[in-house]
Amino acid sequence: MRNQRYWPRIESKRCIDGRRLVAAALAACLIAGNAGAVEPGEEALSSICVDAATGAVVSEHNADQARPPASMIKLVMMLLVAEGVDRGAWALERPITATAHAQQMGGTQVYVEAGDVFELGHLMKAVAVASANDAAMAVAEGLWGSEATYLETANARAMSLGMKNSDFHSVHGLPPSKGELPDKTTAREMAILARACLTHAQIREWVSMKEFQFRPEDTIHYNTNKLLWRMENCDGLKTGYIRAAGYCVTATAERGGRRMIAVVMGHPNGNRRFKLAEELIDAGFGPAQGAVAAAGEAEPGGTAETPEIEALDK
Repeated sequence: MRNQRYWPRIESKRCIDGRRLVAAALAACLIAGNAGAVEPGEEALSSICVDAATGAVVSEHNADQARPPASMIKLVMMLLVAEGVDRGAWALERPITATAHAQQMGGTQVYVEAGDVFELGHLMKAVAVASANDAAMAVAEGLWGSEATYLETANARAMSLGMKNSDFHSVHGLPPSKGELPDKTTAREMAILARACLTHAQIREWVSMKEFQFRPEDTIHYNTNKLLWRMENCDGLKTGYIRAAGYCVTATAERGGRRMIAVVMGHPNGNRRFKLAEELIDAGFGPAQGAVAAAGEAEPGGTAETPEIEALDK
């Protein structure tokens, strides 16, 4: 199935504009009233909204419940790679040779093969935009020598950030194999990680990319974070989904010199996950800065969350 690709459906501009007019009319009510409220059936999820500059908590719900982060775990790799670039340990032009182990990764892929050589920066775009598990493993093995050494580094860095309730056992966030332990973290600690990531311009560049083409002959990979199209000034960060984790997103937006971060974990609905994150961020900014999606740009895949997309966002 190497050549199988999914082309997202592009809705018409008229349809998009109609939804935006409705969103604009309701924005004040949503923000001033019940924005970010947990709806029936969502009580078990976790969420938090924080000010990126200060870490001050704007709102939270079950924020300390341990949960699998799914693909949001890749933010740890982005941080480690960016920090390594900053201290001169490696350059984004560094060649990385994919191993047979990387080739065997499941879930979302860019289909690297053993012996393929790509620049580090190119692989990191695949990690950030396409959530590619094989690219993430290639980077882990290429820079740290082994998956185990990468995980030691990742957990040590998480601990140094104050993520004392996080424990990472995978590079990519896929479900554990038999006998392996699951990844775990909390919404509060994902917000800590997000704050660290956002201090790096390189990470902000990666996670704000709406699309990416891994090879000239490949179809375009659209960013799994649909808030890049839906929410005003959204420029990151990362989504995640596996069955055990539910639908997850760590989102951020900057308006008027302020930046907010929202984390949603364990949501039962993929589309509502994005809506809740948007409401949390809008409420954090306050009624005067409530979000209305930027006009004139269609969102890949439309508004409905399709099982095909989510099943690949591992």
